[in-house]
Amino acid sequence: MSRLILATALIALAVSACDQADPFGETTGPASQAPGPAPTDNGIVTRSGEGHCSDDGPRLAGSGICVSRAVNYMDYPAAEVPTPPGCAWVVNETALPDEEWLIYRALSCKGVTTTLAFSGGKRRAQLTYVKSALAGDARKNERAASVIGADPDAKNAIRNFARAAIGNPAQARDCDVRPAGVEGWPADALVVDVSTAAGATADGPRAACGPYGLDEDAMSFWRPIGEMAVFFTLGQDAMEVEPGSFAIVEAERKEPK
Repeated sequence: MSRLILATALIALAVSACDQADPFGETTGPASQAPGPAPTDNGIVTRSGEGHCSDDGPRLAGSGICVSRAVNYMDYPAAEVPTPPGCAWVVNETALPDEEWLIYRALSCKGVTTTLAFSGGKRRAQLTYVKSALAGDARKNERAASVIGADPDAKNAIRNFARAAIGNPAQARDCDVRPAGVEGWPADALVVDVSTAAGATADGPRAACGPYGLDEDAMSFWRPIGEMAVFFTLGQDAMEVEPGSFAIVEAERKEPK
């Protein structure tokens, strides 16, 4: 009888151990509820050796996404962009409404990682700089992008929004959405521009269709991202966030929206 009781206890112990880990090396159950280490300056929590990610690498502090997997959630691979001496491109994140997260590549220099903040709602919002790897506090609260709701038709939402901002219905009617087609920009980048018949010319840099339209003197364009459309206004300075990498995920979500 004592041998039977001992064998039963050993089986129960083995089953309990199996319940605490999955085949991919990520812990589940009560063990995963223990508080983790504090985030570093770039928002990354290091969990090396804790078995949370399949490569024992870090997770992003807010979304819980494994950094090694985050690049797989980005629809468009990051373009080759200049990297200032002593800097590197890292994965960062920004909280969105409804427990969603924006993940993106950001510049990190001398321990400071460029970080954006989201303010507003899903129908109208903006992304502003909280930290700048290159300019420090000089860029704090500066707008990096405007955000509008774009579900279900992103092009229609962008067109209507850009036309409404012009204020002159006669001029607005000639503005429409087209692919940007600029080398080094994301493949899905869009601009709002007038047609050739409406007066567009090819002589020198042009600006057209108001504050959310074409500006060939700056890196300004739209991108549909999930159920939103984002108007990037990155100017002419060195890039601190890589717009082609922006993607929306849910906490520990396996696929991008």
